[in-house]
Amino acid sequence: MFPIDLSDDARLFPARGTHRAEWHASAPDAKTLAVAERLGMTREGVLRESHPHRGVRQDTEVRPVLAHEWPPAPAA
Repeated sequence: MFPIDLSDDARLFPARGTHRAEWHASAPDAKTLAVAERLGMTREGVLRESHPHRGVRQDTEVRPVLAHEWPPAPAA
């Protein structure tokens, strides 16, 4: 498993004035969903059969994170 370095990304929300970021991932993709969880994203919902992949309709999980939930910028 690769460590996730958030040091460069900690300023994402203040620098861009963003309040919310969303990650959409295929529900059967456990590895991608595990990364979203490690980043502090919570499962908000499922878009049922929202896109086709190799001829099969797949569910999409929506994982948002809000600005106040994101790690603070490191002290300079």
